[in-house]
Amino acid sequence: MTITTVYTENLTVPVRTLGQFKDGAVNAARHPSEFYNACSERPAECLGQVLGGVAFGGVAAEIGPATSSVEVAAASDVAATEAIEAGTSEVAVATEAANLPTLEIDGTKMPNIGRNIESAQQAGQPSVLARETDPAIINANRSAACAGFCGPGSPDEYPFASTTQGGAGAQVNGVPLAEQRIQGGVMSQFYQKNGIGQGDQFRVVVRW
Repeated sequence: MTITTVYTENLTVPVRTLGQFKDGAVNAARHPSEFYNACSERPAECLGQVLGGVAFGGVAAEIGPATSSVEVAAASDVAATEAIEAGTSEVAVATEAANLPTLEIDGTKMPNIGRNIESAQQAGQPSVLARETDPAIINANRSAACAGFCGPGSPDEYPFASTTQGGAGAQVNGVPLAEQRIQGGVMSQFYQKNGIGQGDQFRVVVRW
C-alpha cells in the first residue's frame, strides 16, 4: 500500500493510491471512505477539489449527504469506474499543462497586474493560453477587451490581447503604466526564449 498526499485548496488529505496516475488522485475514487473520514463535514466539496477526483465529487453529491464512511464507500462500482475514467482526462490535461512553458509574473514587481491575473483565473479565466501573433487581431482583442474602460490607470486585460483567448470577455483593471512596461519586456523575452509562435500554448502563473 502506498500513501501519498494530495493538496487541496483548504486541506491536506492522505490518500491511498494504486500508483497508476499522477499523485494517485484519480484512484481516490476506489477508496472513498478515506476521503470521507478526512472531509466528513463536506465530502462532496472536498472530493470535488482533488485533482482528477472532480468527477467523483459529482458522484458523492448525487448520492446525497453521507452520514458515514460506509455510505460513501457504498457508491456503486460503476459510478466509481466512471469517475476514474473521467478523472484520467483531468490528469492528462493537468499533466500536459504542467509540461508547457510557464510565463511567471513577478507579483513583487507587478503587484497590480499579478492581482488582476490571479483574480481573473479564480473567476474562471484559463491559466493556459495560446499566443496570437497577428498585430491586427491583437489590436482588435485589446479594443474589444478595453471598450468602455475609464480608468484610473492603464487598462490591463487578462487573458492577454496577444493570445487567442484575449478580446471580449477578458477581465480588465487599471494598473500603473510602469508595471505594464515591465510586463511587456517579460513577455517579449519569454516568447523569444521559448520559441512561442502562433497558436503555441503556455501557462501563466503569478509568483509572490
